[in-house]
Amino acid sequence: MLFSRSLEALLAYTMVCTLMGGSGALIATSLGSSSISPANVALVFLALRTLMPEEGAPKPLGEAFKANVLFFCFAVYAALSAAVMPRIFEDQISVVPLKPVGLRSLLDSFPLKPSSQNITSPVYIFGSFLIAYCSFVAIHRRSGAVMFVKASIWITWIHIGLGLAGVLLPNAVWSIISSIFRNGSYAQVEQSIGGFVRIAGIFPEPSTYAGYGFCWLALTVELWLRDVLPRRTGPAAAAMAITLVISTSSSAYVSLAVYALIIFLRMVMFPSFFRSDKIVRICLLGLAAATLASLVMVAQPSFAESLIKILRVMTVDKADSESGIQRAFWARQGISAFQISYGLGIGAGSFRSSSLGTAILGSMGIIGTVTFLGYLAKIYGPIKGGGGKAKTALEAVGDAASWAAICSIIPSMIGAASPDPGANFAIFAGVALGLRNLQKSATRSTDAPHRPITSLPATTARALDQSRN
Repeated sequence: MLFSRSLEALLAYTMVCTLMGGSGALIATSLGSSSISPANVALVFLALRTLMPEEGAPKPLGEAFKANVLFFCFAVYAALSAAVMPRIFEDQISVVPLKPVGLRSLLDSFPLKPSSQNITSPVYIFGSFLIAYCSFVAIHRRSGAVMFVKASIWITWIHIGLGLAGVLLPNAVWSIISSIFRNGSYAQVEQSIGGFVRIAGIFPEPSTYAGYGFCWLALTVELWLRDVLPRRTGPAAAAMAITLVISTSSSAYVSLAVYALIIFLRMVMFPSFFRSDKIVRICLLGLAAATLASLVMVAQPSFAESLIKILRVMTVDKADSESGIQRAFWARQGISAFQISYGLGIGAGSFRSSSLGTAILGSMGIIGTVTFLGYLAKIYGPIKGGGGKAKTALEAVGDAASWAAICSIIPSMIGAASPDPGANFAIFAGVALGLRNLQKSATRSTDAPHRPITSLPATTARALDQSRN
């Protein structure tokens, strides 16, 4: 693929590799048996392809770095803090290591000391920056937007299928299949609650499966709202939403609730963006779900009672559970680390958190927090996803990717162990910024200034808006 396929094809390949979140393509035994995921290995080839010359328009290498410079600063400070801060603040605070070994209780902790995770965490963060950078460059041609949308739809359906396969297939069969992919040095958890098998797919645990799926749900919903291949993105989004609802993951429920609130606020503040038929379909879907739930309660009251009990355990009772208490303790470590380090942070990879916000705050302090928030502001920028309609297909896909990047940190804010925002965030961010740059170039050109989607003489417009026409 490095020599025979296009750059956007390698981007799609890297996106597909993110599906294997519980896999280890390589195991770095010298770094505490840390897993190198297939996506990170694919990134090496994507980066090489990015630097290789090709015919046609020059690659926007400089523009890509300029657009992602805040993410680069974030990654640089992650490396500096990981190298220096654990030694400066050694033994001054007790924390739970990012890779805890030998925990005797839920609230057990150890004095801060440099570890191999202070090496691997900055590498992962630099990897995320590199994904954003390469995604920006890979999307520099209009065909890249088509590849991105089609790959996203396929990834959504594959993720749904793998999750349901783990529930519907016989356990012996699924164990053989999943063992091929669940070979990373993560805690591979098999969980059930109330007699129901929790959906984890080939991810290490249900929460990571749900967090990954929510990212693609946000993207497909935003694409559907903008009429980008609506007959394909709409069903994919609906199926992903149903899968997350039955996943019995508290991360999924919280993320869905927050995203629903965001959609509602956007509908109130920018009603002109939401077409009436879209609102009707959303309301009908909600009504159908409520009707189905009512029929289940009437036909099978014992089954309905079990489902209600599971939902209560995974939501309102979650804070009082052992898992909830432990996660709250991990999250509070970030605040304590921020205070003890005078706002500098104790180093990326120095402790385990349960929230991206407190992980960044405690690991990288004020500098890391400001650079990351600045990058989020750069992604949000002048997108039309809240207050106006996109005029071109490029703008529509870019706006959808912007919202997906921002919304992808919702599950991370309630479950991330490290300050790395992850591959999905980086892909969406790079694509959003890259398409914004491509749209500006198209607007400056003489062939398509301010023309509607149907009149754009671009491959993207014809491919993405065929059903729209």
